[in-house]
Amino acid sequence: HALSVMCEAHKHDMRHPEYAWMFFNWYTDEWWADNKSCIEDGSATDNQLEEIILTSLVFDHYPRIKESDKNETNVGNITWNDYVSYHNATWPTVVKGSDKAQPQVEDSAYMFDALWTAALALNRTEHLLRKENLSLVNFTYETGQNISEKIYDEARRVTFFGLTGNVSFHENGDRPGKVRLLQYRL
Repeated sequence: HALSVMCEAHKHDMRHPEYAWMFFNWYTDEWWADNKSCIEDGSATDNQLEEIILTSLVFDHYPRIKESDKNETNVGNITWNDYVSYHNATWPTVVKGSDKAQPQVEDSAYMFDALWTAALALNRTEHLLRKENLSLVNFTYETGQNISEKIYDEARRVTFFGLTGNVSFHENGDRPGKVRLLQYRL
């Protein structure tokens, strides 16, 4: 929960300008205002939480998903309408003042495509490793530098049509497109 993290940030004096907090843009306006968990235990005041939150950045994908792409069947073999039905049935509804806000369906579609990217990259990596009589099952961080590099390389090579349109990556690992940065203001 983001509010729990902000309470801990306050307790450990992890605030601007030494720290920069970033949130994905799916929370409701003033989502922290009615949830007083760390205020109730005396560890933070409204103003102290607002100081941390209002110096944070919010990021969002821009531009949004193209309408023409919403009619296509994607890598998960579902259509946009199938996904919207699943999303709305799966995520809890937004409760005013809750830090458990429901992500917008388009935002969660980016998560869907990120998971497919990881799955496809791991699958491709496993295929390569088997040619060397290795497997992801044997991966450890102590001995797996070569394997982690292969996972990264295969993730950059992934291309597919997802819920958010064509998914591919630049040589540096970034997905083509823009990200919009916002700042909370009262």
